[in-house]
Amino acid sequence: MVLAERATMANNFYLRLMGLMGRKSLDPYDALVLHSDLAMQSIHTFFMRFSIDVIFLNKKMKVLKIVKKMKPFRMTRLVWGASTVIELTAGSVESKIKEGDILEFIYV
Repeated sequence: MVLAERATMANNFYLRLMGLMGRKSLDPYDALVLHSDLAMQSIHTFFMRFSIDVIFLNKKMKVLKIVKKMKPFRMTRLVWGASTVIELTAGSVESKIKEGDILEFIYV
């Protein structure tokens, strides 16, 4: 099953800081992948204009936490052990995956 067809990698401080701020929307099947070798244990939706689905992964790509339809101007709780976060259009996750699943990135 495919969660996103196109993904943008935010793997430096500036790209992670800006995230989806300033965008009017996120196209279906697009994703923003936030990664840090240190940790990605929390995200916020401050200054965003739309809701998103959020997936927290550990270094082994195991799903630790899923936040569905996170509204603008919110902040997640800490997710210990997370190093990668995938942000998707709200409603993208639905019942496609669950906590404990292992995800895979396929680069084309």
